[in-house]
Amino acid sequence: MHQGRVRAAARFVPGQVLLDYRDRDERRFQQARLAVIAPPRLVAFGSSRVMLVSSEMVRAPAGTFYNAGLSAASVEDFIVLWSVLERRERPPETALFSIDSWAFNRSHPQAHWLEWQDESTASSTGPAMDARRSAPWWTACSTGGTRARSFSPTRCSRHRSRRSSGSVPASDRGARSLRTRSSATSCPRVTPPACADARRAGRLELLWRDMRARHVRLIAYVPPYHPVVWRELTRDRRNRAALDETAAFLGVLARSMDVRFESFADPASVPCGEDEFLDGSHARDSCLRRIVQRMLS
Repeated sequence: MHQGRVRAAARFVPGQVLLDYRDRDERRFQQARLAVIAPPRLVAFGSSRVMLVSSEMVRAPAGTFYNAGLSAASVEDFIVLWSVLERRERPPETALFSIDSWAFNRSHPQAHWLEWQDESTASSTGPAMDARRSAPWWTACSTGGTRARSFSPTRCSRHRSRRSSGSVPASDRGARSLRTRSSATSCPRVTPPACADARRAGRLELLWRDMRARHVRLIAYVPPYHPVVWRELTRDRRNRAALDETAAFLGVLARSMDVRFESFADPASVPCGEDEFLDGSHARDSCLRRIVQRMLS
């Protein structure tokens, strides 16, 4: 890991925010942060659908929680981030996984993880990491010691900010209208039965086995869709079968390794209403709060 990146990550401390983080090398940012922060007791893994989960939401004391969410995260991303955590002086006590329904969809491109550079092997559990050159690394918004109090949560959310704990402040955007079939069905990416990715599923199993061998408590859930999206998705038997098969696979895997698991793909299972979503697949903090507090209880 580049030492300049590590030093920059170490300067990003509580009370500061990183603006426009998605215009930077987001993956390198998370990797470097996990290498320099005090080892967290609880770590959240997932895609942008988990990024709103905060220390306050999981009721964790300051400095004990880290949100390692990544845009379009895949199992391979989880492996690389875990490879950083397992080398620390102590592993996290608990890992919370938000696993998208399309995580095992071979027909859905999941290539963002290829941005990792110089990762010939992520960990003893992981696949070989193909390397390619990625974008310039992140620059902290708080140059010159600017503090988070200089920004309101609303202003930060417009700038796609990130806290030092890895979470993203709740957005003040209004939920998009999803009352038409066309807008609903354009959002989800589920797994048609013929396209299930057994190789990626196997990688998740290896990752979880490695974490359990290090006595990490594992909790996993499938995040919810907007109610309109869910209704439109489940009108199609193939879509519904794919969703059910994904949940069933995760359930069997979870039971075999004493992992607490629930699928909340159906928002009524939380429950979360139409006004508790930012779009077709991203729940607001009020919905996520009910999910994570239930799973961590």
